[in-house]
Amino acid sequence: MPVWLALAGGAAAQTTSALERLASLDAVREWQAVGRLDIGKDAFCTATMITREHVLTAAHCVYDTETGEALNPGALTFRAGLRDGAFLASRTGTAIAVLPSFDPTESDFETFVSRDIAVITLRNPIADLGIDPFPVAETVPSGRAVKVVSYGLGRAAAPSLQDRCNIEASYRGILVFDCDLTFGSSGAAILEVRNGKPRVVSIVSAGQRRADRRVALGPRLGSAVAELLQTLGEGTQSRRIDTRSERRSISEQLARPTVRRGLPQIGD
Repeated sequence: MPVWLALAGGAAAQTTSALERLASLDAVREWQAVGRLDIGKDAFCTATMITREHVLTAAHCVYDTETGEALNPGALTFRAGLRDGAFLASRTGTAIAVLPSFDPTESDFETFVSRDIAVITLRNPIADLGIDPFPVAETVPSGRAVKVVSYGLGRAAAPSLQDRCNIEASYRGILVFDCDLTFGSSGAAILEVRNGKPRVVSIVSAGQRRADRRVALGPRLGSAVAELLQTLGEGTQSRRIDTRSERRSISEQLARPTVRRGLPQIGD
C-alpha cells in the first residue's frame, strides 16, 4: 500500500461539512475570486485569482493529456464568480507558467501531483469589481481544517463550498485531504481562513479511492507560485506558454476526454 494512504488513515474521523451550492450573489460574495476555467467548449477546471491579473490552477488543466502538448492560453477563459450564467468578470489567458520539472506525461503519481501547479496571466486585469485576490501561503497550516470552493461534474453552473474538510497527511511534497471533489474540481484552491481572511495552501490535483471513500491530493506550494509569477513577469520562455505559440486548434486538442490514463483522477 502506498505510504500516503497509510498516513491518511489516522485522520479519517475528523468532522467534514456537506457541499453548499453558492447560487445567490450574497452566498458567493466572499468567494468571488474563485471561477470556472473553461477550456475551449468541451472541458473545464477551477481556478482562483491570486493577483488582479493572474489565476492559479493545476498544470494538467493546461495540457492535452493524451499528447502532452500545451494548450493555447487564448483558448482558456476564466469566469470569476460564475453562477447560473452570470459572472463578475470574464478574461482569456495570454501566457501560462508551469514548473520546469512538470511533465504532463509523468507516470509516477507522487511526482506528478507534487509539481502540478500553473499560473495563468489574464489578458486584462480584473479590477474595481470588489473582487479581492486570495494570497498564497508558502507554509502548510498548523491546523487541519480547510475549505474548498470548486466547480465539478454535475455542478458546473455554480460554485460549491465545502466549509470544512481536513488535511489528513503530508508526504513527499503532497497534501492529502478528505474534501468532497469530482471531475472539474482540478485546480481548485484549498483554503485556510486566518483572521477572517482566506489564503491558498494547496490546489486540487488528483483523487484516489480508499476503501469506501475518496481522498483528494494536491501539491505543497512552497515558493513555487512566487517563482511562476516571476517567470511570467520576466517573460521567460523556457516554461512559459504564450498565445503566439503555433499549435493545433483547440478543437483538435480537445477531441478526446481530458482524462490522464494511468493516474488517479478526481472522481475515480
